[in-house]
Amino acid sequence: RGIKRVSGDWFDGNIKVFVRKRPIFKHELDAYEFDVATCTAEDRIVIHDARMHNDMKRQIMNHHEFQFDRTFNENAKNDEVYNESAKSLVNISCEGGYSTCLVYGQTGSGKTFTMSSIYEHAAYDIFHQLDKISERFSVAPTVSMSFVEIA
Repeated sequence: RGIKRVSGDWFDGNIKVFVRKRPIFKHELDAYEFDVATCTAEDRIVIHDARMHNDMKRQIMNHHEFQFDRTFNENAKNDEVYNESAKSLVNISCEGGYSTCLVYGQTGSGKTFTMSSIYEHAAYDIFHQLDKISERFSVAPTVSMSFVEIA
């Protein structure tokens, strides 16, 4: 709704937004917390927003649906997240282009877990692709990567 869906490769648009939902932890369930997000489709997530009623005795639950280029539920594997999000960026870079992968989220939301896997997959793919085309180069290509985590 209201978001133009771009089909095809990364070259069809400059920015893509992906959401990965982490599973609710046992200690959260033990503390009677509830899961605040539900992925309802490959491109949609619902946020469950609990608020107090004016009488301060009852809770009201509001549900807000958001659409993204792709959402990954709590069962998504690291391979799936990488292949459907960052792998295209690696391919662009290996063809001489520039790419950036930015991860943003609340403390404890799974950023480091997800990015650690993306680093590993990206490094493998970059050097694997360069090895396959190494005969094209008279001089070995230079690889430059930066990873920054702001705490």
